[in-house]
Amino acid sequence: LNCHRERRFMLESQPHLTNWLPIAVPIRDWIQWPPPFGYYPAVIGPLGLYPLFFKFYDALCRFTCPPSHIMTRSRARRKFPMMSNNDIKYAPVFYEGQHDDARTNLAIAQTAAREGATMSNYMEVRGFMKEGDRITGASVRDMLSGKKMEVKARSVLFCGGPFTDDLRQMEDGKEFTPAVDGAAGIHIVLPSYYAPSGIGLVDMSTSDGRFLFFLPWEGHVVVGTTDHREKASMRPVPDEAEIKWILNEAAKYLDPELCVRRQDVLSAWSGVRPLAMDPHADSSAGASRDHVISHNPKSGVVFVAGGKWTTYREMAEDAIDKLLAVNPSLKKASRFPCMTLSTSLVGKAGFTPRHVLHRRSSC
Repeated sequence: LNCHRERRFMLESQPHLTNWLPIAVPIRDWIQWPPPFGYYPAVIGPLGLYPLFFKFYDALCRFTCPPSHIMTRSRARRKFPMMSNNDIKYAPVFYEGQHDDARTNLAIAQTAAREGATMSNYMEVRGFMKEGDRITGASVRDMLSGKKMEVKARSVLFCGGPFTDDLRQMEDGKEFTPAVDGAAGIHIVLPSYYAPSGIGLVDMSTSDGRFLFFLPWEGHVVVGTTDHREKASMRPVPDEAEIKWILNEAAKYLDPELCVRRQDVLSAWSGVRPLAMDPHADSSAGASRDHVISHNPKSGVVFVAGGKWTTYREMAEDAIDKLLAVNPSLKKASRFPCMTLSTSLVGKAGFTPRHVLHRRSSC
């Protein structure tokens, strides 16, 4: 429910960055096998469960999204002429939010700077300053000029995404306990004629039960994604075998005359989704696709990991609430120094993580 609330906020308050996107699910078989993500009730989804599920999905956001509906076979054949659609039965259509992630990232940074934060990009954290066991700041180096400096703060927050454990290892040393389990996925970009403009589609009948999205983006088509465990890298490179898997699955969906070739791939990128768990909580807590806020009572550091773009405001609010809860003295000051170590996403065809230092004059 929080995701739907935040999605609605983004779409209503940021129309220059977001839009509703209809996504069709072409049904080619009445019985679906293998079941998507191993969920066996979905085997009979084409018999009528999918339209009901999408209505339930509409209800979760209190019907604030455009209503899901059913696209007939004849309309689907007109809408998707590039598909091998002679065997399409019908196509349920639901709506999801789409946003420009790079512009959203810059907008957040600009808003933070306007509200008093000091932004410093391309700053590498080299170590931490301590008073006893408590961390009171960081030693950093400007990656462009090579200049080194020290930044002090009364509170420190790690927001490193899939690189959070790199910061935490510097914090805890030998006592380090991993908190992030990375799940890598790739996307490829194909020419615009592989999907119609203004509507996406999802293949729920891939060879291994994963989803495959075809989404219009900037005059092209983004296709993805894959999912496998992988350690975060500063230079993530899409695996060639996974690119070929996407192409092979896409070829099953497209008309045989529209031959999908490796040279049709305009670009490809890989990213790591951080599945997080709290190392300072009960040992029974498992990895989550939601975000985790954790406090190290020894060093005083709070970190946030996991989560997703839709709930970025909720993650920030929870992180600041945690900082105030573990640092009661900060509540007495309307302005206090708070240092946030995070990563920045740079580039459109892919992303290049960089340690970023924010020194906030107020939180």
